Amino acid sequence: MVLKRIKLILFLSFISVTFSLKPEEIGISCQQKYKLSGEDIVEMRENRMILKDETNVNQRCFIECLMVESNMFVNGELNQEEVKKGEKELKEFYKSHGKELNLEKFDTSIQECSSKDDEGQCMKSYQMWKCLVSAMV
Repeated sequence: MVLKRIKLILFLSFISVTFSLKPEEIGISCQQKYKLSGEDIVEMRENRMILKDETNVNQRCFIECLMVESNMFVNGELNQEEVKKGEKELKEFYKSHGKELNLEKFDTSIQECSSKDDEGQCMKSYQMWKCLVSAMV
């Protein structure tokens, strides 16, 4: 349970340092756009935004909306530079929790994640998202 909480904290930290707007503002806007309930959001957060049901288009598009609004996903591509902007803060966060972020591995992961692709509405961005989350934990 403690490891799960640490992973969630690391994930939320990554999101916070990456978003150019307040995460709450982006989240509310995207939640309303894709008509997700509060329970949906809680469930998604508990799983680091990795979906239990990947066929749920609204949840996939909610994640894409977060990525677009935070400038992580632009014109159908992962914005590697924007993702890398959060590295310093993420490294400090890891350090403050007794962990170490391997920046070289993280940079390689960002490159690998940018090549993810899939068919279906909001599926490409979701595959990139899953890749980024797995690179952080």
